[in-house]
Amino acid sequence: MDVDALVAELRTEAADLRRKIGPSVVMPLDSNEETGSQTPEGRAPANGPLLLREFPLALEHLRSLADPRAGAVESHRGLLAAPVLALKRLLIRLLTPIWDQQTTSGRALVDQLGEIGEAIRSTSERLDKRLLDLDRRLLAIEDALARDRDAPGPGAAGFDYERFEEAFRGRREEVRESQRGYLRFFPDAAAGPVLDLGCGEGTFLGLLGENGVEARGVDQSSGAVERACAAGLDVERGDLLAALEACPDASLGGIVSMQVVEHLSLPVVLQLLRLAKQKLRPGGVFLAETVNLASLIVFSRSWTIDPTHRQALHPLTLRFLVDEAGFAESELLYSGDVEPEKRMEIPSGGIEARNAAILNDIVFGPQDYAVVGRA
Repeated sequence: MDVDALVAELRTEAADLRRKIGPSVVMPLDSNEETGSQTPEGRAPANGPLLLREFPLALEHLRSLADPRAGAVESHRGLLAAPVLALKRLLIRLLTPIWDQQTTSGRALVDQLGEIGEAIRSTSERLDKRLLDLDRRLLAIEDALARDRDAPGPGAAGFDYERFEEAFRGRREEVRESQRGYLRFFPDAAAGPVLDLGCGEGTFLGLLGENGVEARGVDQSSGAVERACAAGLDVERGDLLAALEACPDASLGGIVSMQVVEHLSLPVVLQLLRLAKQKLRPGGVFLAETVNLASLIVFSRSWTIDPTHRQALHPLTLRFLVDEAGFAESELLYSGDVEPEKRMEIPSGGIEARNAAILNDIVFGPQDYAVVGRA
């Protein structure tokens, strides 16, 4: 689900409904409702538009006009009143057949107008209620996105994530070597500029620099940013999505994110993918590395050991989301082989060897994967 596309679709649908039905004919959202939602801007007064509110009275007036004989026969001409009234009554008798036909057709027309008016009122109320529901859904989605983006990081709860990562991520040189294989997607200066989201101390930025690729990074950890800057890397502290949003459209040759997306909620991941597609130039590369939940050993290691993990993303799931974001092509790369001594020994030949190989792939498969998409 592309949350931003959904919000845009709901906004468009709401705007179309407003254009179709005009002012509200039912009670608008009120700040005192149980939902606590604010009254949307531009809504009509609670009593509804004048036309629909007074339509029943207008129909009664039309019904009275439909019969020309409905009024009293009177005269104000004094001495001539008697002959004038007699003449009027004679004319009424002579015109009765015509008036009967006019009355029948007039009343039928009024009845038709009444049915049309009722249909309009019913449809208008139904559309207005639907519009109110769209308003509530928009408010709920926008509130959820705002809460997620404003949520404090792990450090806010007294959890020192930098020390935690240092203890469990692995030695810097090991991480550096594991990421070196990704350089084939950024072989020279023409592949830049590259933006590294959640770059940490800039391990991959350093590798890109060695290839002559222009690159910069953003991270929320002040300590990591300080160490990266001390190493001469172009890194700033800030929000990942805000940094990506600030880039001009089609201005980047690459966007990378190493071991980050599993720390984000699904709406934020979807927004990141949408923005990545928007900010990459045609042919640009998006690369995101994360833990491989298709390998069962990961659940007893990197996934459960880190309390800041939020969103489980199976390799096929993340690749699907990348494709849905509009990338022209995508592929999966696996890394982080489990130590050989942990894997099952495979007997020579036969069904036992086949079953052992299958179990090794399921239980002791690669611990990380990366999805690579081209804009």
